[in-house]
Amino acid sequence: MQSPAKTTLLYTRPVDKTNRLYPFCKQLREIFVSSGLITPEDRPLLLHVTVLNTIYAGGRGGKGKGKRWTFDARDLIPGVELEKIAICKMGATRVVDEQGQLTEEEEYEVVAERTILGGDG
Repeated sequence: MQSPAKTTLLYTRPVDKTNRLYPFCKQLREIFVSSGLITPEDRPLLLHVTVLNTIYAGGRGGKGKGKRWTFDARDLIPGVELEKIAICKMGATRVVDEQGQLTEEEEYEVVAERTILGGDG
C-alpha cells in the first residue's frame, strides 16, 4: 500500500444516507458471481470511491512508462456523499469530440447507473 503522503491514487469511502448501497452492492456481487462474471471471494466487500488515479496522467502514451505522478493525499477528502452509482466497463477509452476526432481525454464507459436519493431529498 502506498503512503498517503506520496500516492498515485486517491480514494475514499462512500457516504450513503439511505443505507441501501452496501446491501445493493452485496447482492450485485452475488449476481456477478452466479453469472460467472467474477470469481467468488472470501474477503468482505469493501466499498470505495476512486477520486483520482494518475495512471492516465499524460495520456495513454505515458501509461506504464517512467515514473508516475504522485501527490500528497493526506486530509484531502473525508468522505464523498453519493448522488448516483454507476457500473462501468474496465479501462478508460479515448473521448471523441463533436467532429468525430479523438481527444486526449479519457473516460470510463457507463454500462448502468442509478440516482441515489439521500436524506436531503
